[in-house]
Amino acid sequence: MASSLSPESSTPAAVSISSRRDRKDNKSRRERSLSPRARNWKKMEGFELDHYSKPVLIDDHSMVIASGDLHENVYSYDFIKNQLSVLFKYPSKYEPFQVSTCFDHNKQKIYLYCTYSSRGNAFICYDIESGIPHIFENGLKDTGAFPVLCCLSGNIHLIGGRLNSLHLTWDEVNKKFTERSFRSKMIHGHAVIPLESTKQLLVLGGNDSHLWGGYLDSMWICDTTPSMKWRQLPSTLPKSMFHFGCIKTKDESKIVIFGGKTKTTMRDEIWILNLQTFEWTQSDVKCPSKGKFHAVKSRDGYVHLFEEDTKHYWTAKLSLILGTAHPVRGRSGSLSSSFNSDCMDRPVGFDDEKQMEADEPLPVEEQTAADQKPDWEYKVIEFHNECHKLRKQLKQSTNKIEALIQQNVKLNREMRSMEKEHEEKVAAMQKELDELKKQQK
Repeated sequence: MASSLSPESSTPAAVSISSRRDRKDNKSRRERSLSPRARNWKKMEGFELDHYSKPVLIDDHSMVIASGDLHENVYSYDFIKNQLSVLFKYPSKYEPFQVSTCFDHNKQKIYLYCTYSSRGNAFICYDIESGIPHIFENGLKDTGAFPVLCCLSGNIHLIGGRLNSLHLTWDEVNKKFTERSFRSKMIHGHAVIPLESTKQLLVLGGNDSHLWGGYLDSMWICDTTPSMKWRQLPSTLPKSMFHFGCIKTKDESKIVIFGGKTKTTMRDEIWILNLQTFEWTQSDVKCPSKGKFHAVKSRDGYVHLFEEDTKHYWTAKLSLILGTAHPVRGRSGSLSSSFNSDCMDRPVGFDDEKQMEADEPLPVEEQTAADQKPDWEYKVIEFHNECHKLRKQLKQSTNKIEALIQQNVKLNREMRSMEKEHEEKVAAMQKELDELKKQQK
């Protein structure tokens, strides 16, 4: 016996409702099967920047994002409205190749350290209240690309860069940077975390020889009071890497790092450092992709993760990331060693009274093979990068010149054609005029 459909079930409306129900069920099944990575991160659509410094939080709903790669704008980004607007433009001819940014919440000032490929560096201070940028460029050290700027208790610190092994502090009175020793080799791609509760700076990872794969897992801490004193900690990062996102929790009890680049691959793990024990744990949540990241924590408890050199940007609740962490055994097979007062006496370090020269190497027996590489490697790297950039600019300029020549040839042809057409019209009008004169006679 043949089956029959009721009139209601055969109508287009009923079929449409059934299709929507099926799609909803399929969507629910897909969501249940998603990995923790996809479930916890929300992709923010419409973000159009791709070359910029690490965004810096300036209030409850906004960040400042300074563009690089010779772009002209510094932006204010309202992450609640997902709206990007121009905060101010770089002064003419000061559009940077690469820039590092920090913000002094008490003074309401934005600081930018700008590096260029064909001129000296520039330090820009932008007062939000007056809306006026002040530029300082005399006597600035050539740090190379990727120095890190940060603000601790109203003091501006600049650490590292491809040509810089020093720790620079901004002298607000004399309007210049003072130099202090940090380590014997240059460093870039590292993270600098200011810890207001202890008046310390924490430096994680980085790279000191990009051409030779000098990825670092080291951790350094600097006491800023009563005097500047750097110490290398006995604990290390879970991986030797650089260009990873980094945030601290509100109570400054934990540091969270996201992704990064190791010698062999991009990473997507999220690691959590307990600043009381200096032990690392790994979150079950992963980054939304493998890559190099900027990370910012907003006051509403969200993490904003920006993938470097792309337009990708995601958000996730920090509590979800922290809530799924578990201890992971280190490379030696044991948990990372605790950090206590005894450890403070053992790390390698130096203070203001016994500063080491910036380029003075450690004793040979205390150096690793990587530390004994000559400093000319960095100049080779910068020279290579500069040549590559100049060749790229030359090619672009050549293409522009050729396009202008072709355009000029085309315009000349059009002008000759218009001139000929004009002469023909004038001749025709003259002929008509002559005929009219003959008729009048």
